[in-house]
Amino acid sequence: VQGTAADLFKMTLIRLQEELPPDATMLLPIHDAVLLEIDAGQQHDVVEVVQRVMTALPEPFTVPLDVKIEAGQNWGDLRPVTGR
Repeated sequence: VQGTAADLFKMTLIRLQEELPPDATMLLPIHDAVLLEIDAGQQHDVVEVVQRVMTALPEPFTVPLDVKIEAGQNWGDLRPVTGR
């Protein structure tokens, strides 16, 4: 199960990189999370892309995934993003 979860996460990171705006930077995957650097004005659009890509599972998987998105100027200032 853990190997399958890791494979799904890797496939999702590839799709996410393909769909992010060109000036959004994927800095680092951390366990089951990914750190992105974006301009504040892009937050709404990037949140929509991340939510859509991270919850879309390939066939034959049908279990819904919960995605938690946070934003902040640095790691210590991260706060949940609402209004999705």
